[in-house]
Amino acid sequence: MSGQKNEQATPVSIVVPVFDRADLTRQCLASIRRHTGDCEYEIIVVDNGSTDGSTGELRDLHDEGRIRGIFNGRNHGFAAACNQGAAVARHPYLLFLNNDTEVSPGWLRPLVETLDMDSHAGAAG
Repeated sequence: MSGQKNEQATPVSIVVPVFDRADLTRQCLASIRRHTGDCEYEIIVVDNGSTDGSTGELRDLHDEGRIRGIFNGRNHGFAAACNQGAAVARHPYLLFLNNDTEVSPGWLRPLVETLDMDSHAGAAG
């Protein structure tokens, strides 16, 4: 498949570690939903013991099926949260995204296509 455009891009698991900053997380998740219609994806949010109300909002989104949530009672750190999200990911590609990120239209497909077209590529950014 190398060199050919894949019409059906490989699905992606988007892992978003969070600690507090519900405002940023809200904006991040809204931008993903708004600008990621051209690829199959799931959102895994790992809450590292937030104390600002983030946890309640994320639990609601999890219960509604809009995200997959992991809820830690304390902050285990960014790397541990990434590993927790990766461990439950359902899709072949993993994308780690900070909660202060707002994505733009067409952001994900070029990354996925780069990996789909080149079996030697281990990461895209």
